Amino acid sequence: MVCIYVVTVLENTSEFVGKPQSYYDELKKSTKPWFEEIKEAGKKMGVGDDDITTDIVTDFSSIPQAIVRYASNKNADLIVIGTKGKTGLKRFLIGSVAESVVRHAHSPVLVVR
Repeated sequence: MVCIYVVTVLENTSEFVGKPQSYYDELKKSTKPWFEEIKEAGKKMGVGDDDITTDIVTDFSSIPQAIVRYASNKNADLIVIGTKGKTGLKRFLIGSVAESVVRHAHSPVLVVR
């Protein structure tokens, strides 16, 4: 099982180009509590620490595209993604990551609310 955290930047920007390794180290530190929460939730469901791999994905596209690309490159059997359940105008203005992943993924997607 792989749990990813996606960091995206706008194309044609130099936000991640030429950054020192310390920048990425800080990014990893900032995501560590989130990954630990995931691992703790996994433990409660009987999943061992060694069974959960974590990865930070830096991508120059949208979050849904990054998730779909990552899953495709890793030949994922299943994508599990959460949703906040926004509807109506909020969904129209913001878009839905989960919906986009469902539409574009090449593997099955389980959406958890």
